[in-house]
Amino acid sequence: MKKKILAVALCVTMAMSFGACKKKDGSDFKLGKYKEVEVQKSIATITDEYLDQYIDYVLQQSATTKQVKKGKVKEGDSVNIDYEGILDGEKDPFQGGSATGQTLLIGSDTFIDGFEDGLIGKKVGETVKLKLQFPKEYKNDPDKAGKKVTFTVTINALEVTEVPELNDEFVKKNYGENDVSTVEEFKVFAKERLELSQIINAIWTDTVNGSEMTISDKDLESKMDSLRSNDEAQAESMSVNVEQYAQYYYGIKEGEYEDYLKKQAEFSFKEPHFVKEVAEKENIKVEDSEYNEQMEYYSSYYSRSQDEIESMYKEYYNMSFREMILASKVREFVAKNIKIVEDETQSVSESASGDNKDTKAQEDKDKETSTTKADKKDDSKQDKESTEKK
Repeated sequence: MKKKILAVALCVTMAMSFGACKKKDGSDFKLGKYKEVEVQKSIATITDEYLDQYIDYVLQQSATTKQVKKGKVKEGDSVNIDYEGILDGEKDPFQGGSATGQTLLIGSDTFIDGFEDGLIGKKVGETVKLKLQFPKEYKNDPDKAGKKVTFTVTINALEVTEVPELNDEFVKKNYGENDVSTVEEFKVFAKERLELSQIINAIWTDTVNGSEMTISDKDLESKMDSLRSNDEAQAESMSVNVEQYAQYYYGIKEGEYEDYLKKQAEFSFKEPHFVKEVAEKENIKVEDSEYNEQMEYYSSYYSRSQDEIESMYKEYYNMSFREMILASKVREFVAKNIKIVEDETQSVSESASGDNKDTKAQEDKDKETSTTKADKKDDSKQDKESTEKK
C-alpha cells in the first residue's frame, strides 16, 4: 500500500473519454477558467472523523488472514472447509455440491438451513455429517427443492483477520517512498491527499464544462442515450427505475435526471481537450520513469500484465494508461490552484425575503460530484449456486 493507493482517490472518479471526440479535432475548443476556481471552505475541509475513517480503511486494506488449526467454531467465525453433498438415493456428489478450501462466515446464511448451525461447537480438524433438506421452494435450483441431502464437511481451520496497528513501522514500510516515516507525518499526508480528492470531485465537472466547444445535437443526444442505457441496465439489476437509481447514486433530485445526463454528455466531449490544453499551458508531462513506476504498481496490484492493464483502461475508460496518469496530474494541478472562500451565509431578513431558495439551489449545486463506479462481481459464487440460498 503505497502512494498510488492514495492517488486512486484522484483518478478513480474520472469519467475520461479520450476517444469520445474522435471526429472532432477540437479546433473550436476554448479553454475556460481553471485557476483560482472558487471552492467553499467546508468543501475543502477534511474533518477528523473522516480522516479517522480513511485511516481505518487503509489499515483494513492491509489486513492479513491467518489460519488457526485449533479451537471450536462459534457464531461469527470464518472457517475454511471442504465439503461434498450427496442427495438421498445418489452415490456421487451433485454438480456444484462440493468444494475444497472454501471460506464460510458462520451466521452469513450463505448455505441452506442447518449447514452453518451444524458446524457451531465443532472442533477444527473434525469431519461432520449434516443430514439436511433443501427448501420446498428453492429458486436456485428447483429440481432440488424439498430433497434430502447429506453434507460431509471437514473443518480445516479458523480464519482470523489481523489488522495492522498504525505505528511508525507501518508508515515507513508502506509510505516511506513519499518521505513519510511517522504516524503524525502520515496523517498530514493523508489529509492533504483527501482534501485534493474532495475538492476536485466537487468542482471538476463544472470546471471542465466552463470551457466552450461546439457539439452537435446529434452527438450530444447519442452520448446521452449511451449514458442512459448504462444507467437503465444498472437500475434494472437493482429492481428500481432509472430515476431512483440516479437519485441514489448521483444525488440528484426527482425530475433533474435529463439535465444531469446533458451535463455529463457535454463533459465527456470537453474533458479530453481540457486536459490536453491545461497540460500544454502548464507544461504538465508524464515522464517515462513515472509511467513505468505507475505501470509496475498497477500491474502488481491487479495481477495482470502491462498489456492487459493497457487493454483494461482502453475498454473501461477509452484512454491509454499514460493518458490516465496525465489526466490525474491535471486534476491535481487544478485542485492545488483553487481559491478558498467562506461558505455563503444569509441573514434572517434575507431568508424572510425569500432568498433562501437561491441559497438552497447553490447548496444543491455544491453537492454535485462526478463519479465513476466499477462494480466487481464474484463469479465463483456460481460454483456453489445449488447449495446456497439467495
